[in-house]
Amino acid sequence: MLEGVRHPVAAPERHRAARDHVARELLAIGLAVELAPFTFRGRTYHNVVGTLPGHDPRRPALLVGAHFDSTPHTPGADDNASGVAALIECARLLAPNEPESRVEFVGLDLEELQTLTGTYRVGSRALARQRRARGEGLQGALILEMVGYTDSTPGSQVVPPFLGIEVPRTGDFLAAVGDTRSRALLQGFLAGAKATVPDLPVVAYAAAGVAAPPHPAVGQRVVLGRALSRAHADGHGVSAKSALSSMERPE
Repeated sequence: MLEGVRHPVAAPERHRAARDHVARELLAIGLAVELAPFTFRGRTYHNVVGTLPGHDPRRPALLVGAHFDSTPHTPGADDNASGVAALIECARLLAPNEPESRVEFVGLDLEELQTLTGTYRVGSRALARQRRARGEGLQGALILEMVGYTDSTPGSQVVPPFLGIEVPRTGDFLAAVGDTRSRALLQGFLAGAKATVPDLPVVAYAAAGVAAPPHPAVGQRVVLGRALSRAHADGHGVSAKSALSSMERPE
């Protein structure tokens, strides 16, 4: 269970317990599970990688990811225990099948802001560097972020003015966001969602510089989640623009 603050400094025991929970759940499903280590500020942390073999081992893998850490001051129920719950459920549903490509279900660590100077997405960058060093590409990545909160109150949805698209003003939809290189993956997700859950409202957005892969090892990347709700923004002093910071092209 993911409960309470899961931050390496503010709550190190719960932070480690969150990592172990993800590993334990993926292992119970029957996946091969690896703790992939990386270092940050002299300490070792781990991404959790659960692998479901594919029918064709020559094809690049598809990655499904969600971060399990939280900020130091919030319990991270929506951001991002909800994404982790969806990750584990996706693994459970897919495990009895043999997909064409290998699918990797990854619990990512240290994705939240770690320094006052703006260091974040540490785990995903480390994973991408490791893959490139081994010459292992990915055909795409689906990232689950804040998928558990809904609010049907009119005006509950904050929409950054620079998006240039019409977005519902009620927070009862799923956003699927990818950059222009990820159009094929984005369209594939939309088609699959329409075929399997036609009643699920999905808002798609593809734009240059948004949801860019953290490294060339990833061919296409789509972020799935809720855009920032007004309650979330007001409660945490977060601007609508900064809500999309995790989807912007890294430096």
